[in-house]
Amino acid sequence: QEVKGSFAGAIGLPQFMPGSINRLAVDFDGDGHIDLRRSAADTVGSIANFLAASGWRRGMLPFHGVLVPVDASANSDRVIDQMLIELAGGAALELILLNVQIPVDSGHARMFVSAEDVEAYHREEGLQALKSAREKLDAAAVAYHWHVAVGHIADNTISFAQEQDAGLIVMGTHGR
Repeated sequence: QEVKGSFAGAIGLPQFMPGSINRLAVDFDGDGHIDLRRSAADTVGSIANFLAASGWRRGMLPFHGVLVPVDASANSDRVIDQMLIELAGGAALELILLNVQIPVDSGHARMFVSAEDVEAYHREEGLQALKSAREKLDAAAVAYHWHVAVGHIADNTISFAQEQDAGLIVMGTHGR
């Protein structure tokens, strides 16, 4: 059975777009022509060429930015422990820690507390939630970025991952 192009125009086993075929496809089996529909060797060689052209190196995971939502739970700590194992094994990961605080929306609280005080409260609570993860990463001399957001947890996590171009979100179950 022959692999045909998709409705969007991608072609062959690797589903390369025509421009990618022109730039990156290779005759890996040495038969004199590139065949991404029937030649497994040309397909694998072309995918390897694509990855190399994209900056991938042997042993590197296919993503760099890893967003780790942290909520000060033992489950969050276990995720950090696993990330440290991956990094010790040579994984090239950029860790991004995120804590999302649920907003103080009560109109009554805002009557007695300034917006600056509410913001400071969220930041302090977020830093406290990030403390264990940051201590573990600092002790291992691992570079990372961190951020405290305020709002709906799932929405903020997804939008922050997109903003940071994180290729992966790694999280434990909710710890509370």
